[in-house]
Amino acid sequence: MNVPDFLIIGGMRCGTTTLHELLRRQPSIFFPETKEVHFFDKRNIDLGDSVEDYSDLFSACPVNNLTGEATPDYLSTEGCDEFIFRTIPEVKLLIILRNPLDRVWSHYQFSVEENVETLELMSALIEENKRLKIKSDHSDIFFSYLQRSRYIEHLIRFERLFGRDQMKVVFFEELIQNPQQVLSDILGYLGVSMQPVLEDLPHLNKIDSQPLEPTHKTGVVNRILSRLKIDNAARKRKLTSTDRKYLQSYFFEHNQKLQSWLGRPLPW
Repeated sequence: MNVPDFLIIGGMRCGTTTLHELLRRQPSIFFPETKEVHFFDKRNIDLGDSVEDYSDLFSACPVNNLTGEATPDYLSTEGCDEFIFRTIPEVKLLIILRNPLDRVWSHYQFSVEENVETLELMSALIEENKRLKIKSDHSDIFFSYLQRSRYIEHLIRFERLFGRDQMKVVFFEELIQNPQQVLSDILGYLGVSMQPVLEDLPHLNKIDSQPLEPTHKTGVVNRILSRLKIDNAARKRKLTSTDRKYLQSYFFEHNQKLQSWLGRPLPW
C-alpha cells in the first residue's frame, strides 16, 4: 500500500503552500496533484475513511522517491493525530510556524476577504469559543484565530503519539530570511539530497490578487511574501495597538512553553 513518508500538517496561514511548493520541486519527492487532501481531518467527502482510496493518490510515485502530503488543518484538528497514527505510525511530520500575532491577523484577513467575517478583530476573538461550538459552515476553519495559534498544545498532542524524532518544526520567519538553509535542513531530516530549484517559485495562494511591487529582495523571498497578500478590501481593517497588546499578553505564556519545548529561542 502506498502511503506518504511525511506530512506537512500545519499550521494554517504559516507558509505551508510555499513549503509544499519548495519540496514539490525536488525531483526525489512526490506529492499528489492536489495540495490539501484533507483525508485525516475527514473533510474530503470523496475519500471518506478509505485508506485504499487515500493510498491511490500516491500510486504514481516513481520508485525510490519519497512521498509527501500537505494539509495544514491536520495540526489543529482534534482527532487527526490519532487517525494519522493508526494509519501511518512511522510517518514524519513537518510543521511550519510563525509569530502567532501575525498568524492571527493573517487568518482574520483571510476570513474577511472570504466574506465570512463581519466582526472587528477583538469582537471576533471574544466570540471565538462560542462560534467554535457551532459545528457547521466551517466555523472551525474561519473563526479559530486563537485556537490554531496555541501551537504548543497541538505539538504536545502529536508528540505523545509520534515522539519528538518524528517531528520537525521550522519557522516562516526563517524561511523568508534564508530559504536555502531551511530547505536544506528539512531535506537532511527527510534523508534526501537538495537540488537547486529555489528560483521561479510561484505564489499559489488563492487570495493573491496581484504581484507585490518589485524590491531588492531575492525572487524567492518576494514570492513567499506575496503569498500573504490580501486584497484592498481586507487591508482596510488595521491591527490596532490595543489588539496587538492583547495578543502579546495572550500568547506570552504559550510562547514561553513553546520555546522551552523546542529548546531554542523563537524567531519573533
